[in-house]
Amino acid sequence: RYIIDNHLKYVVTSNSPVSFKRNIDICIISSQTNIDSVNYFDWDYLQKNSKDIERLYSILIENNYVLNINSPYILRDNTKICLNSVKNDLQSARYFSKDLHDWIESNLEEYPIETEEDTNVKNRIYDYLKLVQILNDIVNKYKVINSIFKTKIVILNFEDSSPSENYLRKNLFKKIINVNAKIINTFEILDDNHIFISGNYSYYKGKINYNLNKKKYIVVGNSPIKDNIKNDLKKNNKIKLLEYENSNTILYENIK
Repeated sequence: RYIIDNHLKYVVTSNSPVSFKRNIDICIISSQTNIDSVNYFDWDYLQKNSKDIERLYSILIENNYVLNINSPYILRDNTKICLNSVKNDLQSARYFSKDLHDWIESNLEEYPIETEEDTNVKNRIYDYLKLVQILNDIVNKYKVINSIFKTKIVILNFEDSSPSENYLRKNLFKKIINVNAKIINTFEILDDNHIFISGNYSYYKGKINYNLNKKKYIVVGNSPIKDNIKNDLKKNNKIKLLEYENSNTILYENIK
């Protein structure tokens, strides 16, 4: 029990009576008082019988609920809660339901975007899911689980990542004994005279949105639309772009 503003507010726990776990009003008060109490609600019952279930979902989002290993499946499969959760802690993506992983993968472009922050979150989830898929493909293709030799995997990271993102990516490989995975930041390979191109974007000093203050830069990396990206850079920033003879491959040649 919690005492707040001289009122006694009941917090649902694992030992709470079933009737409390199914009472929408008690659950709403409980989640407002202690966000972790949501793990003990009878979500299946609430979902089927409570008209205020959307209000309860909103309270979770407002209180920055973060998914964890104890989170009910209904919450792991709720797109809004999952996206909000990963905004607060990218590691919570590991607790999304398998169905939601697949849904994001197949409907990425159709999901409505409201803010730039939502776009960044969605892209990071997508990057994480793609990395999981790449890892699975490598394991299946090369059967590294049964190999007596370690398979070396190097991942080039063009955009500066938060500590939690780096932690999450590195932990993807820990369960596979015969894989030696290394994540390298491209902006640490070459100095700030270089602009990096990969996929559909250009990067500078680990950022996808950046300001250019110098008059000329060296472009490295490759992309099917590299010429278009270079033309946009020159047009929007009035700069001169140079290239090495091996600009397309220099990043790979610098990996040890």
